[in-house]
Amino acid sequence: VNVVDSLRKFRGVLYALLLVNVIVAVEGLFGFYTTSGRDDQRTLEGLLSSFLGDANDFALAMAVILPYPHFLSLTARHALLRLCLMACVALFGLANAFTFSRGGFLSLVVLFAYFAMKNPKKLQTAAAGGVFAIAILLVMPSGYWERIQSVSNYAEDENAEGRFWAWRAGMQMALGNPILGMGP
Repeated sequence: VNVVDSLRKFRGVLYALLLVNVIVAVEGLFGFYTTSGRDDQRTLEGLLSSFLGDANDFALAMAVILPYPHFLSLTARHALLRLCLMACVALFGLANAFTFSRGGFLSLVVLFAYFAMKNPKKLQTAAAGGVFAIAILLVMPSGYWERIQSVSNYAEDENAEGRFWAWRAGMQMALGNPILGMGP
């Protein structure tokens, strides 16, 4: 609060945050990239493997940072800066997609739908979303689409069952201790 006390400084912090996440996204693309599917998918190594090594965690990180360059691009004055910010949106979206995370895919769909609703330039946003969707269709291996379609078979998925169990347990804990919670 004492250091970031103006809009200019706040934008500076956001741009620094984007720069760090560009590095993370590029590392994620190299770490999660595969030409065939999830079976031969590599993982993150080094520092990022400790807190973003899980594909779902990485997809979540990319989904969280993705709105920042989009909304910064709406107020950017220079065309080159706007282009760089939109490239960040594409990079974060691709990095999210290459995790093969079904939740990551759903987050991309929701984010782009939200962008289309909130952006005053709806036609441009729809066109950019269409270009991104075509790029995803062309770049992603067939194994990706098989993985995404498996969302409809959630009843047969052990991961989904485990998540449902955790959600039910979490709800019971929250209802059982609504004021103070469960603690650490």
